[in-house]
Order: sequence, then structure tokens, then C-alpha cells
Amino acid sequence: MYIHIYSYKKIKYKDQIIDIIHREEVANAIANLANQDEYEILSGKYKGKYIPKLTKNFQNQDFVAMEVTDAEIKLAEAKKQTYESLEESIAQVQAAEYYQLKYNEELERLSKREIFDKLIIEQYAQAIAPSTAKELTSLIAGSESDSFTIPASLTSKLLNKTNSLLTQDANTHRKSFQDYKVEEKYASLRRKIIGLDEELKSLLTNITKNITLSYSGLTPDKIQILKSGIIIIGGSGTGKSFMIKNVAKEFDVPYTIEDATRYTPNAYQGEDIENILVNLYFQNDENKELYEHSIIFLDEFDKICKKGDPKDNALRESVQNTLLTIMEGTVINKKVRIGLTEKVISIDTSKMTFVLSGAFEELTGSIDYESLVKYGMIPQLANRLNCLIATKEPTIEDLKTAITSSEYSYLELLREYLEIYGIDLAVESSFIDEIAALAYQEKSGYRGIPKAINQFLNEKLYPIYAGQTHKLELSADKLPRE
Repeated sequence: MYIHIYSYKKIKYKDQIIDIIHREEVANAIANLANQDEYEILSGKYKGKYIPKLTKNFQNQDFVAMEVTDAEIKLAEAKKQTYESLEESIAQVQAAEYYQLKYNEELERLSKREIFDKLIIEQYAQAIAPSTAKELTSLIAGSESDSFTIPASLTSKLLNKTNSLLTQDANTHRKSFQDYKVEEKYASLRRKIIGLDEELKSLLTNITKNITLSYSGLTPDKIQILKSGIIIIGGSGTGKSFMIKNVAKEFDVPYTIEDATRYTPNAYQGEDIENILVNLYFQNDENKELYEHSIIFLDEFDKICKKGDPKDNALRESVQNTLLTIMEGTVINKKVRIGLTEKVISIDTSKMTFVLSGAFEELTGSIDYESLVKYGMIPQLANRLNCLIATKEPTIEDLKTAITSSEYSYLELLREYLEIYGIDLAVESSFIDEIAALAYQEKSGYRGIPKAINQFLNEKLYPIYAGQTHKLELSADKLPRE
């Protein structure tokens, strides 16, 4: 078969990146038996090379190839037959010239229409307003040559946008809102997370918005205006990180939970906050589609906001400013070492969701922008947090429900574990009431449940492990008393 070989590159025009597709040559090729997504080139300057087939992900390749169409083949065959005839007439020579002309025109048409129209226009349609896309399409369709002039008014609309080809995620992955099945996700999460129904709904809504925005095809500046910066305020054990873990799992996106107090500006001893992005990059096998849709959860954030010593305040504000830059959407370029080599990686943060978290213990009553600034958060960052969620200490009834009904009930997980080894677990309702009361007294949220249960289990599991009994009975009268 014969194929067209196209080269793809980006050029920089002022501050804008423009994509160029150029047809290099027509060459003989065969499909690669080992990889059906590429051709083995048999002739021309690329002979012996393997070049991938043209797809909508062509911007990941330096060269791509597409089969010559039937129309082109017929024209080429007619030209070849004419020239091979030793007794060709003037008319045949003229016919050959005619075919040569038509053949060249066909190549130009295919180069311009099939590549430009089907690929470039589809991408522009995602990145610019429909009226602008229609104007561009009409201009190209009405042109009879490869060279034409785009009016200044249209040029400004196009060059004002970021690289349109990079928005193809919208074309490939964009789904309707119904496809995200938010009601099902909410129902699933409520079976795991107890006593935080409204808080969970707010978190789920804002993360759904951020994910759908990242596939919407809107330009980054518009996305940043609509995007939610999230802060969750609440004491230890109230479900802040647990909510994030489970929401991320529902959407099947990567997430990381970090202690904000580990990070400092580049000039100070400590870990650079941008290293969070580098870690995500490698944890997700350098897969752009994965790591650039991550959820980043920064816990203990109140500790780098709270005002104290003036020297420490300057350090904390510097960390907050670095984080603000990342949250607002930017491309971070970092030099990393892989084995014995170094390379610079680029990470786009515009599609990531950032969630800040902390106890903010001194804040009482209604928590808002002003109270966060008074606490020590820089105004620009506080203003970026347009979704504020406050978790609360669980009630005794919440704790009982968590013990008996949650999918992550400590008792039910214990039962599942013991059944593997043939051990029966019997639990009386009085035991559950007592455990809930003990956990409530601890004032450590849902984390108080395992602690309260283990006060009893520590002495009761030994005879089970020693093979002295095959049954574990849990009742209130057998709980240790102080």
C-alpha cells in the first residue's frame, strides 16, 4: 500500500503555540504485524522506519501516516500506465499531464480537507466559540489553494486561545452530566460516611463540577473562574480525609493526602510544595491523563496559616503564595532525575482539584472569608476558596450507626476477618451502646471507635490466637471498667 507521511510540530508565535501539520512524502508501506497501529515504511527517505497511523492523538508523535485513498490510487495508476506505454500518442501524453495535474490537486485537497478539516477544525471547535469555528470552517472550505489569508479579526480570536489541539480531552472524554451518575455515587458514599450527608453532597457537587470543567473544552481562564477551591474545616476524626479518599475512588481519579506542615519555600530547609506534583507524576507512571486530574488534599493547613512569630509568618505566607500559584492553574517545570539522567518535566495544574483542610480550632460561629484572613490566611488564597465545608463531631447516634451500618464498620470488618479463620463473633446491642458512649467521651470523632473496642479486644484475642476458643463474645458487662 501507499501512505502519506505527515510531520507534526509546534511553533511559537509571540506568546502563543501554533500547531503545524506538513505532508512530507508519499511512500510504499505495509502494516506492521507486531503493532497494527503503525506502518513499516518500504521506500523513500523514511525507509525502514515505523510510523504510527494518524489518530486524533497525533500531537504525541513527530510523524504520522495515512493510507492513500482509492481516488489517488486510480489517478496514479492511470499516470503510470500512460508513461509505461512505448507507443503513447500526443493525446496520451496530454492525458498523463492532465492526470499528473489532477493527482497533485487531489493530494493538496486531501492534505487540506481531510487533515485540516477533520482534525484541526474539530479541535478548534472545542476551543473557540461556535461562531468563530463556523467562520474558520467557511473560510477554509471556500479556499481553492493551500495558501489563504485569515482576516485580522479572526486571527485575534484564534491566537487569543491556548493550543487548541491540547483541548482534545474534551472531544475524547467529555460526557453528559448523567454519565457521572452522581446520585449513585452519593448513595454509595453515604453507606461509608456517616452523619455528614449535606457536607458530603457539597463536596461531591464541587468535585463533579471541577472534573466536568476539565473536560468541557472551555479555555483555562474561564475554567479557573468557575472552578471550586475547597476547604474542609473540622476536628480530628470527623471524616475530612475519609471523605476525600472515597470521593476520589468513586471518580477513579488519583489522589494524595499530604501534611501541609512538611512544606516550605525553595529557599528554606524543608520540602518544596511543588514536589507534591512531582510525586503524583511518578506515582501515575507519567500518565498525563491521570495525574493532571488528581485531587490534592493538604491537611493541617491551619498550622501554616495561624499567626505567630513575625519571622514564621513570613515563611507561612510564602508557602501560601506558592500554593496559590499552583491552585490558580499553571504549568510547573521541574528538573527530575531518572536513573543516571536528568530531564525537565512539565505539569499542568489547571485540571487538578485542591482541597485544604484543618481544625482551625480558634474559629467559632460562622466561618467565612474574613475569619480565614484574620486567622492568618493570605487574602488572595482565602478568596480562592469558594467552597467551605465544616465537618462536625459525631453524635452518639452517629457513632452507633458507624459501628453497625457503615460499610467500613470496625465490627463488621472484624467479623469478616475472624470468619476467614473459622472464628464466630457474637455482639450484644448493649456492647454497641457502651462503645459509642466511650468513643463519644474520647472527643476524637470516629477514630474513637477502634480505640474503645480495642480496650476489650486486646485481652480477648490472645486465647483465640492460642487456639483456646473459637468464639469471640462482645457484651457490655465484659468491658473493662476504670
